[in-house]
Amino acid sequence: MRIVVLFYFFLINIFLFSQEIPISFIWSERQQSEAMLQKQDSFFHAGIFPLTMNKISSDSLFVQQILGIDYTKKPYFKNLAHHSFVQVKDNDFLLHINPILNEQYSNLDAHKYSQNTRGVIISGQFEHRFRFVSTMIETQAYYQDYIVNYVKKNGVVPGSGRVRGFKDGGYDFSQASGYVQYEASPRLQFMLGHSRQFIGYGYRSVLLSDAPLDYPFFRASYTFKKIQYSATYAVFQSASAFDDRTKVYSRKYSSQHYISYLASKWLEVGLFENTLFNSMSLQNNRPPEEFYSPIIGSDLLFFGLHQSKNVMLGTQSQLSFSPQLKIYGQFALDDLKNKDTTSANKYAWQCGLKIFEPFKIKNLFLIAEFNYASKAMYITDNEREAFTQHNESIAHPLGNYFTEKIFLLNYTFKRFFVSVKWNDAHYAAGENRLFLSDSTLAANVKELQHVHQYKVETGYILHRPSRLQFVLGIQCRNESAKPSTYFVYAAIRTNIMNFYDDF
Repeated sequence: MRIVVLFYFFLINIFLFSQEIPISFIWSERQQSEAMLQKQDSFFHAGIFPLTMNKISSDSLFVQQILGIDYTKKPYFKNLAHHSFVQVKDNDFLLHINPILNEQYSNLDAHKYSQNTRGVIISGQFEHRFRFVSTMIETQAYYQDYIVNYVKKNGVVPGSGRVRGFKDGGYDFSQASGYVQYEASPRLQFMLGHSRQFIGYGYRSVLLSDAPLDYPFFRASYTFKKIQYSATYAVFQSASAFDDRTKVYSRKYSSQHYISYLASKWLEVGLFENTLFNSMSLQNNRPPEEFYSPIIGSDLLFFGLHQSKNVMLGTQSQLSFSPQLKIYGQFALDDLKNKDTTSANKYAWQCGLKIFEPFKIKNLFLIAEFNYASKAMYITDNEREAFTQHNESIAHPLGNYFTEKIFLLNYTFKRFFVSVKWNDAHYAAGENRLFLSDSTLAANVKELQHVHQYKVETGYILHRPSRLQFVLGIQCRNESAKPSTYFVYAAIRTNIMNFYDDF
């Protein structure tokens, strides 16, 4: 039976993005890819990820310039640095197989290895219309105290779902995810799989983030000149049993509509609508008919912002002052004040600045960003209608009622790199904020917790096609009423997935 399940995941659970080798969710690679695509074509939609692209030349440009892939037939070991560990190119068929690793050693006294991840990523395309990616990983890990406390409160490892204990104080978990993309025409594309999405231009998103665990979704995208429209149907799930007797894990059905408009090569504007439909009952665990509406604004018209369904509206934009300098922002509205409810106005917003290769320093990327969310953002009095996936926020990892400042730097010189991340946040401490009503928050939160942390990494890229790196890093965390902690580590890892430990 296990062999059948593994075979199924290899063939069906196809992961992540839209290229023969996908652009990862890692912020530095997304920015590098955006800068590269901008040089080729100023008119492309960058606000939703995975990208909906219909240009094979863009794929080739990405794999050649960023990953350094070479398809010429040379001796395997002589040309290993320029091709995947397993690579096949034959007429209209492409296949890449690479390992996923994260072998991390830290200065924790109790355990030698803080993380041990092994897996595989398989990607490719055929007939220029079908593209696929599949990943499977297995992990045993020992985390810092603040992440352990997060696991105890939420029942999940950040972005990795439910776990089981491993030896003394460790965690053991596995993941399999992926998707397939079909290009029906140059304008119409479909995606189906079990993956993550990201709506935004920067590091965080207050609309939809890749922070929580993968989930099933289907997306149809249509591009006409400067307009791109996407309708996505996703299924979120709780990681806690709804009923102790039946052990049912409640499902939430998410109907997402996003439209973006390229007003000029310097300005992109997007509008987002996300509506949650809770399962009707334990006996009828299906969404209602309204869930399938493909028209943006229809859910707002039917249900409003404070009715039986949880509707969230959002907008975002990115303005380019030059190819190197961009400002971006988001605004999300979850509810309006209503005398019949306990919820006040619930909103979140973001503003940020991106700099690509300043002073003509090649492969230097900077981001400065500010994020804010009001009390009770993303939630309702019914916890089964909160904007959560597997007990985590589908947007910002801090949940709601927070302010955050972020600075990011990434620089690559040949195969050497340095990365700096600085966070400063004030947020509501205590119990899991994702399931508390506005009135409960007001009664229990007396002051905001302050967290200041930074992470500095440097290393060497061992193998570009798989993103295999050797890394040396230091992480410092200062938290209110707690002593500062330092975490020094060395790792060999493939850098293709975000692990948001900065909360």
